[in-house]
Amino acid sequence: MYEFAGPFRPLQGGEGGVFTPTINQELIGISGYLRQSGASGTTILDMHLIQNDVDQGTQWAAQKLVLPSNGGIVTFFIDYASGSSQATTGVTLPTWSTRDFSAFDTLRLDLDQAASGANDLIINLEYRPR
Repeated sequence: MYEFAGPFRPLQGGEGGVFTPTINQELIGISGYLRQSGASGTTILDMHLIQNDVDQGTQWAAQKLVLPSNGGIVTFFIDYASGSSQATTGVTLPTWSTRDFSAFDTLRLDLDQAASGANDLIINLEYRPR
């Protein structure tokens, strides 16, 4: 889980946290909840893969996660196992380069841009052993 509690804004190298599995895994889902999406602009997030302490770059090269500002709640989920997804209008869902990760690979969530007044964001990853 990645959490931005309260108001948030991007910082130089602005990380929202890291997730390091201890087993080989396949990512099977991602979901998120943004309690207050802000008054204007968009929130843009990016996921980076860290292997052997080296940033391998974005895992969302084809499309980053983009959350709109609609003045209220924004939610989304993608269930890769069933092929289903759902999102608040205006959300652009991310496209992963790969969903298979090895033990001790690290996934770092970066906040590239924040909507004005955005508050309280949670991103969840669902995975299974492979």
